Parts: sequence; C-alpha cells; structure tokens
Amino acid sequence: MLFLTLLVTTGFAQEVGFYAQVNSDKITLGEAVRLQLTVEGADVDQPIEIPAIEDIETQYLGISSNVSIVNGKYSSSKTFNYQLFPLKTGVYQIPSIETDINGKTYSTRAILIDVKDSTAPPTQAVSQAQQQEEAGIKDRVFLVVKVPKNEVYVNEPLPVKIMLIAGGLNLSDIQYPEMDTTGFVMGNFPKPAQYEQMINGVVHNILEFDTVIYPTRTGELLLGPATTRANLIVQAGSRFPSQRMNGLFQDEFFRSVFGGGQRKAIALTSNEEKITVRPLPEDGKPANFSGGVGNLNFKVEASPTNVKVGDPITLRMSILGSGNKQSARFPDLTDLEKDFKLYEPQIKDEGSERYLEQVIIPKRADVTEIPKIQFSFFNVDIQQYQTIARGPIDITVKDLEPGERLNVVGLNNQTVAGAEESLGEDIVFIKDAPGQLIKKGARFYKNALFYVFVAISFAAWVFLLIYYQQTQRLQTDAVYAKRMMAPKKAKKGLLQARKFIDENKKQEFYDTLFKTLQHYLGNKLHLPIGTVTLQTIKSHKKFDGVDKDIIESIRHIFEESDLVRYAAGQITEETMNNSFAHAERVIDYLERNMK
Repeated sequence: MLFLTLLVTTGFAQEVGFYAQVNSDKITLGEAVRLQLTVEGADVDQPIEIPAIEDIETQYLGISSNVSIVNGKYSSSKTFNYQLFPLKTGVYQIPSIETDINGKTYSTRAILIDVKDSTAPPTQAVSQAQQQEEAGIKDRVFLVVKVPKNEVYVNEPLPVKIMLIAGGLNLSDIQYPEMDTTGFVMGNFPKPAQYEQMINGVVHNILEFDTVIYPTRTGELLLGPATTRANLIVQAGSRFPSQRMNGLFQDEFFRSVFGGGQRKAIALTSNEEKITVRPLPEDGKPANFSGGVGNLNFKVEASPTNVKVGDPITLRMSILGSGNKQSARFPDLTDLEKDFKLYEPQIKDEGSERYLEQVIIPKRADVTEIPKIQFSFFNVDIQQYQTIARGPIDITVKDLEPGERLNVVGLNNQTVAGAEESLGEDIVFIKDAPGQLIKKGARFYKNALFYVFVAISFAAWVFLLIYYQQTQRLQTDAVYAKRMMAPKKAKKGLLQARKFIDENKKQEFYDTLFKTLQHYLGNKLHLPIGTVTLQTIKSHKKFDGVDKDIIESIRHIFEESDLVRYAAGQITEETMNNSFAHAERVIDYLERNMK
C-alpha cells in the first residue's frame, strides 16, 4: 500500500527542469542581452550564480514566477533574469551553467552570442508597420479590472475581477496579475475561471482571476492598475500573431504546440478603479465593537460541562460568514476571572472560519454557568451595527472527594500531597538469593571470544580510518573527487540514454548522451563543462597517446548530437545504438587507460 501510494504521488509530481535562453544571439555593440535561467517543478528562491565571462558585464535583474495550465493541470516555474553587456565585438560563449536542485545537479547547454559593430544610431524609430501591428494587438487582447461598486466602508470586503480578454490570438506563459493595492489588503488568487463571451459580434476568450480586497483607510483610493505578462504565439513566416485554433484556453493558450511558432513577449496594463472608502458611523457604535465588517455570524461552545473544581473546560468561539474576519477581535473574557482561571487563548483559521480556543478552569463548586458572551460587528447589508449574544452555558462543578487534592498552577497556594510510600520502594532489603555465581579466577580477557572481538574492532578501526582519509580527500581535492565520481555519473547517464533508445526518443537520447559524455570528460580532465569541445579534448595533455579510434568516437557522438536538432528524421534506432556503443567504448577505454 505504501509503495502504491508513493508511486501514484510521484506520477502526479511535476518534472524538474532547468534551462537557459537569451532574447537574441546576434546583437550590435552597445546593446544588452537578456539571459533567463528557468527552473520548472522546484521551489528555488536564491539567484543562480553564473560564471564570469571575459569582456562581458553581468547584472542580476530579479526573479519572476510563471504559472501555466495544460489540460487542467497546473505547472509552475521561476525565472532568474540577468543582463549581459558585451564590451567588445566578437563571438562569446555563455558556458553551461550548473545548479543543485533537491540534491541533484542540473545544467544548461552553452549558448553562443555574436556581437557585431554597428554604425546605426543607438535609438531607432519603430517602423510604421510595427506601430500598426502593436495597435492591432492592443485592440484584440487587453486586461480589465472590475468591481461591483465603487463606494464601500473601511474594512468592508470588496470582490474584484481581473479579466484577461483576447480575441483570435494564441497566448502562452501567462503570469498571475499584479496590482497596486496601496490602501488595501488583497487576498490570494484561486484557480482562474476560463470561458468564452460574445463581444461586439466577435467570440472572445476570457481568463478571469477573482479575489477580494479590504480597504484599510478612508478617502478616495485608486485600485490598480493591474499588470500581467504573457507570450504571443506568432506563426513562422507571419508578421501578425496567429489566429485562434481550437480555442484559446486549450493547450495552445499556455504553451505553443504549433510547429515553427515563435513567441513575442507582451505586457498588459489594466484600467484603474476609483474607490470611495467611508468611515464606519459613530452613531449606534457599541462599546464592545469587535472591528469586524461584513455579514458575520458568531458561535460559542464549551466542553465538558460536567467537571470538578480544577478540571479544565475548553471554550471555543467562532467567527463565520462573509466579511473581514481578520480585523475582528474576539470578545474580552476578563469578567470571567472571578469564577474561572483563564489560560492563554489559541486563535486559528480553518477555511472560512476563524476560531478561538481557550482553557478555563472553575475555581469553586458554586459556579453554575459560563456567562453570556456578546460579539458586535458592522453589518454592511443593513448598514447598521449588530450584536450577537451567545449563552449563558450551564455547567456542573463538583467539589473534590474527601482526601482528594489537586494542584492547579496559578490557581491558589495548594501543593500536591505527597504520594503514599510503598513497602519495597523506599528502602533496600537484604538479598534473599545469591544471584548469578561467577567461577573464581575467571577473567573476561582469558576468553577466546575476547580476542575475536579485539580483532574485529581493530579491523573496523582500520576500515574507518581508510574511509575517513578517502572522505577527506574527496572533500579537499576537487580534481580527485571529480575523477572518482566521473564513472558513476557516466553509468547513470548511459542507463538513461538506453531507456530513451527503447522508447525511440531521439532528441532526448542525444541530449542525454551528449551531456553524459560532456560531464564525464569535464570531470576526468578537470575542465569546466561548458569548455568541453573536441578541440579542447585533443589539445589536453592527458590525451597524448590516446587511441585515434577513441577520438573519432567522441567526434562521432558530438556530430550526431548536433545533427539530430536539424535532421532528426535521418536518425534511426540503429544509428542510436551505434552512438551508444561509441560512448561505452570511450568511457571504458578512458577508465582503463587514463588515471
């Protein structure tokens, strides 16, 4: 049962991914490149360190979060944004970047950037065609903020709808909206609703984000604007975004599934809503007003109700209904202190209910009830203060039995009566039996088992010493550690590659095979992963005297890995098995001949 549960849970978990991308691989001197490192399926908060690149200045811009929905399933990712500013012309390489996620190392592919000189002015005017295109996009996709009313009381809950409306466009990577809520407290966004609506005779697709805000101060306040980001799917060879296919809110809405489609980042900004926030009226305001605003309800329960003096009673008060329960204070119970000992309350939230649990202890047997408890709030539906009274709650308190004593901390100066002594527990008796007898002159070191124990202990000590020295060397000698871990990681990568052959996944097979060999050679030769190329390997001193067939096998794998990106149709299962055999031969040869 445990195995099946873990298996099912793992099946629903999002796969972890780590990849890098740039907004352009060809720029002119004076421009900057935007580098994005994206982590999918894992919670990473700290920026990922990227290696220094000669003649390129690097600046960290911040983190952004994305949420996508594919076939009704959520997937999340975090993107770390960097700006790279080349100082000279030439071809630069962003090396492979590694990071540890949940105890496992992930790495990206190296990216080349071509920086050319340009005599064009730094700022260029946007062409008329581009302006027309952007104007057309704004007419077809926009963000709207709606509220049911524009005049509320302070702390009154106000529902807010943020709607992303698109007509005949395909979007992907839509982010949850952000909004300027100065003067408001905003709740979380639940799962957005998605539907179609006819607007001016045209079917529009709508993604609706619903939440609730609570104004915290009076006066004229501005709600918004809300902002969000998304990618517009543009078909290859087309200047304008593609028309809607099979519904905006199918898979195409969040992730492009069109061959040759390109993504164009867009930023959307909504309207602002002016909200007038009125103060709560002073007329009729109760002295025990809790601060709660809305259509609230109040409940009081106590258990047990049949106790003895000094026994605890749990008093539970609950605030329910629609409204700002966070701002509501629970009734003050100091009036109960003459009859009860009060302990520190515990306040918790469960769904739409906010409740308080407090332990009270009756001090005397003549206490017959928990007095009436009142809760006052401002009811926005009738625009009046309302008071709910609960209780009194009848209780039965009995005196302690004769001789029964109880100590309640802080109740009075009573002390716990000493426990009655039991014969045999408070004195030591004379032994009435001799116990275990030992032969005179017998010594443990004269037993053969003692020497067996000494031998085993010595062997264990030698083993631990060797293990300690090996561990210390792995921690202090990076070159040795990488060389020792190289075959283990390579074996794991080959097993994964073999699995992709069986599943006929060509791209995944060559990506795994290339990365396995690249990491193995980098660890074996103590080279940065991003600098492992055929040229750097051949020029390495450790490759002096290496069989030419091995070098040719490495060349074959690197070339096949590049070929599969452009001509995957030419790759057959026999080709993959051949490449796999080359990789096994390379690793086996280097393990036997390179120390």
